Amino acid sequence: MEYKDKMNGAQHLYDLLNHLFDDHGFDSRLFDNDKPTEKEVIYIIKEHIEHCFELDGQQIAPI
Repeated sequence: MEYKDKMNGAQHLYDLLNHLFDDHGFDSRLFDNDKPTEKEVIYIIKEHIEHCFELDGQQIAPI
């Protein structure tokens, strides 16, 4: 329980993406305009990650 209290938004996102891959087979990748997208892959825009977390990992904006 203490571990969960100390987790930040970035860690929650990382854990969620790992859970979706490990338990459900959904891969996640950074979106790249120059590459075609694939079905059943979760794409995240790099700039969204860079601007939605503070340096300490706390989420300050939606992804």
